[in-house]
Amino acid sequence: MEHCIRKTAIGLRLADLVGLDGDGRTAAYYIGLLDDVYCHADAHEQARWFGDDIEFKAKVYEADLESFASYSPST
Repeated sequence: MEHCIRKTAIGLRLADLVGLDGDGRTAAYYIGLLDDVYCHADAHEQARWFGDDIEFKAKVYEADLESFASYSPST
């Protein structure tokens, strides 16, 4: 839920930056909230495939993200 709220808040800030009107901000708000409606629909399958899906997803936080800091795509 926190991810959904955070994403919606970022969307609203971006809507402000690009100067969206009230209808545009309303659309950004609901799209941010509705984007993840389906995300738990396959949780039972993920649990069957990976075992404890919470533990599986938690391992992402152990990734070496420092290597991305020095990455610069070739132009």
